[in-house]
Amino acid sequence: HSVDTRSGSAIIRGTDSVTTSHSVDTRSDTTTSSMRVGGILSAQSILSSGRPYLIYGTAWKEDQTSRLVAEAVKSGFRFIDTACQPLHYQENLVGEGWTKAAAELGLKREDLSLQTKFTSLNGQDPEQIPYDKAAPLKEQVEQSLVKSLENLQTDYLD
Repeated sequence: HSVDTRSGSAIIRGTDSVTTSHSVDTRSDTTTSSMRVGGILSAQSILSSGRPYLIYGTAWKEDQTSRLVAEAVKSGFRFIDTACQPLHYQENLVGEGWTKAAAELGLKREDLSLQTKFTSLNGQDPEQIPYDKAAPLKEQVEQSLVKSLENLQTDYLD
């Protein structure tokens, strides 16, 4: 990892194109420390600060998804985007990756923001549809949500 703190910004670079940027207020230790939970920035503290943030996208990572999500969280990402769409996302590996990194860093679920998306039938792999394709749309969405919660190893989404 390399860190560049010029001009009040810290750029933290990891491997495999995992990059994140955090603004650091070099004028006041109280601003920085009030944004931290146990010394680590949480999603809520980032939102409360009003500062811009990046969302880590998990599409097309395939069998590397767990490792890359874990590296993203360890590099400072606190917002993770995925979808219940096995064609392009390995949502179960997203769950594996964030939980592994959280355990290593001492983060809690509420320190992260996890978001997912429902994908209609025309965007799904016909061999891996994560819901009953014959069900009414409302039930498809509900089934997709239940599957996402299971995949992501959480009981809520942000």
